[in-house]
Amino acid sequence: MIDDLRRVGGKETILFRLAEDAVEHPDDTVREALYPVVSEKILRELVREAKANQQEFQARVLGTNAGQSRPAGT
Repeated sequence: MIDDLRRVGGKETILFRLAEDAVEHPDDTVREALYPVVSEKILRELVREAKANQQEFQARVLGTNAGQSRPAGT
């Protein structure tokens, strides 16, 4: 679980570099076009971080909404 909380730095730069390379090489495979720009390891870490953030967000929203959905007086 601790590994899920590690943050990947420079997300905006990574996204820009991936988008730029994808546009420049639309017919290449991901492995050919994008992995040289950003390693598979970094992409996996980004996915892991995003999933952890999504789960945390959903838990907070559901926790907040759970209190609001109760009838008055309970």
